[in-house]
Amino acid sequence: DHQVDDYACTPIDPWSFYSNNKPEAPRKVPADLTQEVIQGYKTQTDAFLKNRYAFQALKALFYAGNRDAFERFFGEVEPNMPRNTLYYRALGYRAGFYIEVKDFCNANLLYAEVFNHVPAMRPVAATSLTLQDEKQWEQCLRAASPEQKTALWALLAFRTGDNDRAIRSIYQIRPKDPLLSLLVIRFINENEDCRGSLIGPPTKDADQKANCMK
Repeated sequence: DHQVDDYACTPIDPWSFYSNNKPEAPRKVPADLTQEVIQGYKTQTDAFLKNRYAFQALKALFYAGNRDAFERFFGEVEPNMPRNTLYYRALGYRAGFYIEVKDFCNANLLYAEVFNHVPAMRPVAATSLTLQDEKQWEQCLRAASPEQKTALWALLAFRTGDNDRAIRSIYQIRPKDPLLSLLVIRFINENEDCRGSLIGPPTKDADQKANCMK
């Protein structure tokens, strides 16, 4: 429903930084629009459209700021939602509500799910990861499944750059985890970039063939 998107996409004034005008507070989705989308979900019989309505209703409840209603509706629709991008986007909204009430552990576990299943959302999951201290980090790891643990370590690497610690930890948990090869490639690329910055770019008169690494 494009009406919900109007509330999700708040326009930004590029000149607000140079003025004394305070940025406008995000508009909340009104209750009647939220109910309209929920009713659309309930009356829809086509599986594809029903899935879209379920996501739009969760999105509306998130941008309405109604956490209790969001949790109730998520509990109702979650068992029947296909595990596609819309589902994991909804998990992102749920994680946002957890952050709002400072339940960072459950939020991080949800971002681990997003990171594992939707590569396109990995940057969002990494920047949303909330790190407080080692005690909180250990609490998250204890509550996580093996798959979530490896994702949490990968998120830590993306967020802090501590690839070495993440690689060693993932190897101990699941030596054949696909995220391990991802981090190893990332680690190699970062070191190659560092090596390039130390050597510097080739001079204009340099022989390109002579600069190729063999």
